[in-house]
Amino acid sequence: MSRPQLVLASASPRRLALLDQIGIKPDQIVPADIDENTLKPNWVVKDLGPSYSGTIVGEKLVYTTQTVDKKTEIVTAYDRATGKPAWTKSWEGSITVPFFAAKNGSWIRATPT
Repeated sequence: MSRPQLVLASASPRRLALLDQIGIKPDQIVPADIDENTLKPNWVVKDLGPSYSGTIVGEKLVYTTQTVDKKTEIVTAYDRATGKPAWTKSWEGSITVPFFAAKNGSWIRATPT
C-alpha cells in the first residue's frame, strides 16, 4: 500500500522549514491563490470559552471545545453550512495547561482528530 501524497498548500518558507526540521518533505508545494483580505466568515461562534484544543472542521460538522468556570468541559458540534448547533456534550472536570508548561502560556496545546 502506498502512502498518500503530502501537498503543502502554502508558500511560507517558515512552514517548509518546520517540516524539514522534523524530516518531512512535501511531495508538492501548491500555494493557495487566495487573497485573505477578501475572505468573509459565513458564521461565527460567539462567547466561546478557553479551550485546550483547537477547532476541528469535518465534512458536515465543525467541533469546538471549551472549559466553563474551570470545572466543566463542553464539546459542541455545529452544522458546517449554517453554524447552527447540531449537538452538545458536557462533563465535570477541566483540562488545564500543566504547571511546568504554563510558563510558555496557556494557548491551545492539542487538536484531536
